[in-house]
Amino acid sequence: MKSLLCAMTITAFTLPALAAQTSISCSAVDSNAKFELYPSIYINSDQNLLCFNVTDWMGYKGTNCVKDRAQAQWNAIVIMFDKNSESMGRNETDFRVSNVSITNEAIGYFLEWGRSGKWWPKQRIEINRLTGNGVSWFLTEHGGLPIKCTGNARKF
Repeated sequence: MKSLLCAMTITAFTLPALAAQTSISCSAVDSNAKFELYPSIYINSDQNLLCFNVTDWMGYKGTNCVKDRAQAQWNAIVIMFDKNSESMGRNETDFRVSNVSITNEAIGYFLEWGRSGKWWPKQRIEINRLTGNGVSWFLTEHGGLPIKCTGNARKF
């Protein structure tokens, strides 16, 4: 009996708890406007984190999830393009997220990218979680682009 109990203990396992994740996708309200929410985002509802889908990027290392009023930073090998769609080459690139705001009503963040210690703004996003309406600011342009966002759950 003792050996049976020991065998049962050794073969017993627990399944990891799956975090409640809500993917968010956004598109420009004006179908002719050029817009991409990149990297894509999701909410980890269990821990109230804003996360970025970057863990499968080549050479990824760093932190892809961030709490309200905190910062996240990661590094990966990517191709970056300037505002005129000119390639800046494939290379190790740093990304950082700051000015994060996660409330019941809204999500907001500022994304930058950098190489060799120099940083450039990429995008500032604000999304109303109740309506899905939002604004994307490419910081090299004036004004913001209205966007509409949806989640794979009723509330995101």
